[in-house]
Amino acid sequence: MRGTAVWSVVLLVLVLAPLPGIAGPARSDQMLVDLGAAINRARQHRNLQPVQIDDRLMRVAQDHADDMIAHRFFAHSGSDGRSVGDRAHAAGYRFAAIAETLAIGQPTAVDAVAGWAASPPHARILYDARFHALGVAYRAGPLQYRSKTLPHLWVAVFATGRTH
Repeated sequence: MRGTAVWSVVLLVLVLAPLPGIAGPARSDQMLVDLGAAINRARQHRNLQPVQIDDRLMRVAQDHADDMIAHRFFAHSGSDGRSVGDRAHAAGYRFAAIAETLAIGQPTAVDAVAGWAASPPHARILYDARFHALGVAYRAGPLQYRSKTLPHLWVAVFATGRTH
């Protein structure tokens, strides 16, 4: 009976999770869930298909967030000069199209996505119908940026996988 109860709880968690591949009780894990859900809500308002979490893109996003925190910078190129495409390729993700959005300072995932939606270059990425895969990252910081210390760093990597 105890085994059945455990599996019921696991199944319930899987059914209720907003995005496959992201769940957990920690605050940063919840921020990832919130970011993926906010991205898909924004896309849904434009009648676009939701993007699905890809574990390789999750690593790409998280590694870049960690790099920015560790090396105290905020940019699309990594501290080693690699682009999001370079990082995805190194992670084993073959893509036909890829793009990245970054946000710093916004206290919630909803605020980060609202900022992207209000910025034409970021909105083009957020609302690009070609994208079907997603990796997200959140870091609490602190991150030094333009002589300010900011507590929140958000990364979203959008991609279309290549089938061959």
